[in-house]
Amino acid sequence: MTNEQKFETRLTMQVSPRIIQLISSGLYRSPASAIKELLSNSFDADAKSTKIYFNFDYKEGEIYLESILVEDDGEGMNLDNLQYAFTHIGGSIKSIDEKSKTSSGREVIGNLGIGILSIASACRSFKIITKKRDKHREYTAEVSLDFFDKVQAATETMDKFSIGNVIITSSGVSESDFNHFTKIEIKDFKPPFLASVLNNLGKSYFFQKKCDNEEKEESKYQEYYEEFISYMQKLNKIGNLQQLDQIIASVGLMAPVAYLDNGPIKSIVKDINGEPYKIPGTDDTEYLKLKYISKNLKFNVYIEFNVQGKIRNHFKLYKPILYPSADDIKLVGGAAKLDPYVAIIGPKTYKLKDEADEKIDIKINGYVYHQNARIVPHDYRGMLYRVLNVAIGDKFSDDLRLYSENPIILHQMFMEIFLNKGFRRSVNLDRESLYEGSRAYIYLRAYLDNILNGKAPPKPSASMPGADSDYMQSGQNKNQASENSKTIPEISLQNEPKRLPDISEFYKSLQEEFKEGKGIVKIVKDRQSILRKEKTNKTDPYEKTVEIFKEKKKSTPTIITTKDKSQYGKIEKKNENESIVRLPPIEGTRAKLWKSIFLIALMYAPDNDEEKINLIDSLYKIYRISEKGDQD
Repeated sequence: MTNEQKFETRLTMQVSPRIIQLISSGLYRSPASAIKELLSNSFDADAKSTKIYFNFDYKEGEIYLESILVEDDGEGMNLDNLQYAFTHIGGSIKSIDEKSKTSSGREVIGNLGIGILSIASACRSFKIITKKRDKHREYTAEVSLDFFDKVQAATETMDKFSIGNVIITSSGVSESDFNHFTKIEIKDFKPPFLASVLNNLGKSYFFQKKCDNEEKEESKYQEYYEEFISYMQKLNKIGNLQQLDQIIASVGLMAPVAYLDNGPIKSIVKDINGEPYKIPGTDDTEYLKLKYISKNLKFNVYIEFNVQGKIRNHFKLYKPILYPSADDIKLVGGAAKLDPYVAIIGPKTYKLKDEADEKIDIKINGYVYHQNARIVPHDYRGMLYRVLNVAIGDKFSDDLRLYSENPIILHQMFMEIFLNKGFRRSVNLDRESLYEGSRAYIYLRAYLDNILNGKAPPKPSASMPGADSDYMQSGQNKNQASENSKTIPEISLQNEPKRLPDISEFYKSLQEEFKEGKGIVKIVKDRQSILRKEKTNKTDPYEKTVEIFKEKKKSTPTIITTKDKSQYGKIEKKNENESIVRLPPIEGTRAKLWKSIFLIALMYAPDNDEEKINLIDSLYKIYRISEKGDQD
């Protein structure tokens, strides 16, 4: 078998104008989002191990990023796959294969070619080297995106628009070579991307602190990453991390990699007294299913930094979610006061007709975490949606504000919502948000409002379909929307292929599905109320006073009220362990406090009965002025 390189074809990359417009305006708003899309490609290729190499070198005495290489052991591509990928960017996976699962059973994540195109936000050219299992040719695609920089907006009426050139070559490999892989090498970086990686590189946790794990033990990988999470939490905000660390943390949050073994919520923590404290909800079967769903997918991502060809650091990527922190437990004075706990959402299944009038099954599940301290970093407060185990967006959204303005909810709680069935079409092209007009999203909003606040959906209005619906507006100003609608010309529906079903029926079904009840927000408030009462009881001044009285007088006092002034302050032994103390009538919400004052006065009063009576009578007058408003 010859390994002589053979020219295969030259392609013009073509894509719809809509995608050009979106990417030109920042389809992938961060380097992390672009890298996440490449990892999604590896995941869809059934890769078990994916490695991201950051290769650094020095130029004129200063360090610079020479290349990024993403290498996986997935199924690889042949010539037909490459040609289709570059000429059908933005097409559906089903254009190639009707299956929605990989050969190993993974749910397919991505849209064809979008992951490759995401690189355009970082560089002007890149290379793909790939080989399929049991095939004896290796293919190289060299991609130039020179034309891409010139595109500001695509207003052409053509179906497709050229954004670059692809030259594909192939070479033979040994018949004994059964490897299968895809490598994507990125060079010729755009200045903004370079700046984001190199800025204050000396302050990067991952660049400066090495993972000492030559044996590549899983426990050491996890220990290293847990130390990073603790470091990140101390900085309060993701924005306070060095930018390379931000990228890595965001990729970990978004990608379908595993949680740490003791994450996302620790099942047992060490209290300030050294005793173990069990966190409620962490042994729930549904929570454990969510905890291990990514781990069971066996998608491992490793990151390696090389400087002038020498390994500087090598570590494994995890989801950077791990609560509660030891600092939070110490801050509030113990695990019981922090009261960390997990509440389960779902699993909720439902059948509905989507916007195309097709029947779909949807499934929603997730968990809520709350603690009596602010969640840090701040970026992890709120809600994070995961569609097919990949995060929508690179941080938690503030969607909790749609359900509560209570600071207890907004600052001390977060939720991960898993949308692993029926939501594929609800993901916007940028994979940073969900399409708020989709039936699946409307159902999700109604369900979360019911779960969080115990609310039933609003009744369908006469103006359906849904323009005035809270769920359709999704927090927008209705008056403004109505005002804007006056300036929009009426759209002709003459050529509309099919009218959508009446959405009012959909809203009626939501009302039947969700009834009013007790939501998680109320449960949170109830738990905090109980804690406040327990705290009050533990510091009850009257109980403390009784303890002091018992120690000083060698008996437990029992107060008997009397209006006879001559009896004020008399202490009589009831038995060996109890005494009767006669005091004037004391009432009201602060009765215990005043009784404590009277008992303390008696403990240190002179033995003379007349002086005791005068002391108690004087205190009683002060009590009546203070509590009753008496002036006599």
